[in-house]
Amino acid sequence: MATVTLRPNGDGYESNWTPNTGTEHYVLVDEATNDGDTSYVITTSTSAVNDLYTIETSDLFDNKIINSVKVYFSCKYGNIGSPVLTKPTVYALVRHGSSTTTASTGTETTDSYADGYYTWTYNPVTNLEWDKNDIDDLQIGIRSNAEEDGVDVNLPYVTQVWAVIDYSTRTKPMATLFSATLELAKIVGNVIESTTSAAGSTTTLVDTALPRTPPPDDAFNYGTLWFVSGDLAGKTAIVTDWVSSTKTFTFATQSSAPGASKRYAFVDKDWPRDVLRRAINQAIQSLGALPDLYTLATFVTVADQEAYELPSGVYNVKRVEIATSTSTPYYYIRHHHWVEKDGYIYFDTGFEIPDAGYLIRLTYEPQPAELDDDADTISDYIHPDLLKWEAAVNAYLWKQPNMGEGSAILERRLAYATQMAAMMKQLHKVPKMAKDVHLSPWASPSISDPDNEPNKVYL
Repeated sequence: MATVTLRPNGDGYESNWTPNTGTEHYVLVDEATNDGDTSYVITTSTSAVNDLYTIETSDLFDNKIINSVKVYFSCKYGNIGSPVLTKPTVYALVRHGSSTTTASTGTETTDSYADGYYTWTYNPVTNLEWDKNDIDDLQIGIRSNAEEDGVDVNLPYVTQVWAVIDYSTRTKPMATLFSATLELAKIVGNVIESTTSAAGSTTTLVDTALPRTPPPDDAFNYGTLWFVSGDLAGKTAIVTDWVSSTKTFTFATQSSAPGASKRYAFVDKDWPRDVLRRAINQAIQSLGALPDLYTLATFVTVADQEAYELPSGVYNVKRVEIATSTSTPYYYIRHHHWVEKDGYIYFDTGFEIPDAGYLIRLTYEPQPAELDDDADTISDYIHPDLLKWEAAVNAYLWKQPNMGEGSAILERRLAYATQMAAMMKQLHKVPKMAKDVHLSPWASPSISDPDNEPNKVYL
């Protein structure tokens, strides 16, 4: 993760504090180094008032995950007359769109400048993760009031305000059965994508702003919900009941409620979840075996051992490599004198590894396993566009016998999906690995034992 500091560059939506000099507020709190009482804003109001500032933007947030927004300020109190017992408390502010949010906790001032801050992990206006557009539109600020006892007054001073944006590089998330079925549904079905209007419950999702004319009761029964954000993100559910008047989906009990303002997607029973999953699995199987790596701290060489039992699930080995060191950093050298037989790797006579404790790394090509859980992952070797169009062909073929009068439309869609799948196969080829050459004993020296001379036969 990394951070970027953004400072005020203009007066914002509200300017209710008083600058100690001039008329612009932001120039008195934008310095990188605390200048104390040289420049500050102050309020004498005994009712809480806001001071907001626009901030800089940064291209660093392009295609990044924004983890949090932290608003800092440097504050103290000064007094008119004698100090009063109650000290002013300063609160951080953020403003996004037309809404200003005050931090739930503040910092009580002292008689010298000290830093306070508040962290927003999510945009408090949308209740979603921050993104670059949110930061570009963001204003930050402060809120406080003077404290008095009838004669004497404590006044809040603020000399600096700034925001620290915590972000990380966005890596391509590994595709899952959840994401694959949703992408497939968007091709073949009439998917609704919307946001919940209420928290719902562990068995219900409510969307009073459904972006379609709500159908009659039970019309959405047996359709599929995808929970895109919130505590249930990454899970699907089959709809068991639909109530049109309240726009409520009911489903089997989940681990938590969907939550309010959370994104979801829905497709009706014309494309059942089991059909979508089957189409994805058929596509993955048709693309064939995929390269995979196996290393384990306990899968190491034994001095002069010929046979090594393959770990569970490892077969169709394409490459065997031996580490050159028993500690990091590991570098690997290919071994060309081995065969796979009946669940074992056998090193050729005279080419066993002479020393113990060196990691063995295997590259193998297993047939893809059946996916049956939303969280099951899909190899990065399979491009999502290739997968979804291959799966679309399978889904349309499933639908074909049941179409009747709609068969002509389906035929056109099937033909288009077939064309797209063929195109994706050319654009996103699935890697296939040839098995490393098995060298004869007299063809080359042993990689693991360079003292073995070429052109000699070792029996």
